[in-house]
Amino acid sequence: RARAVFKQETPPEAPSPARTEFSNISGSAVVADGVARNDDFQAQLPFLQLTGSGDINLADATLDYTLNARVLERPEFLTGASEAELDEYTEAVILLKITGDASAPTIRPDIAGMARNAVQDKIDEEKDRLKRGLLDRLGIGEEEQEDEEEEESVEDELKKKLKDLF
Repeated sequence: RARAVFKQETPPEAPSPARTEFSNISGSAVVADGVARNDDFQAQLPFLQLTGSGDINLADATLDYTLNARVLERPEFLTGASEAELDEYTEAVILLKITGDASAPTIRPDIAGMARNAVQDKIDEEKDRLKRGLLDRLGIGEEEQEDEEEEESVEDELKKKLKDLF
């Protein structure tokens, strides 16, 4: 459903009955002023891995969590999906917001967070492309870029080459 909303497609029907099978849940919390803060939430489902953080207001019994969901393999309810669609699921991290009453929380995709991550990924790809292009123009080869045991880092080599230009 989160993927469909992000892709502006019609979401599939929710499975019935609504249930979640967890194989493992872990995390720790610090409680202050009636709020439990958790920064290391982890859960494993048969086909999904969840990580995240958030707050539980113990007095109000309300939640405010952000989770990263990563599909590990084809879910049993995902029928009729093409290999390309399945690849989208298994390559993507789907951000979820869980808010509201702990007994009946609202779980929705964090579309703004997913869009932010998609933009950041494109920025990182472009930075890497520009860095490779600059290193190529300065004559710093791939062997030099990848050799971690070399005394000078790529940045030091880049500074040296730039200094030589001036």
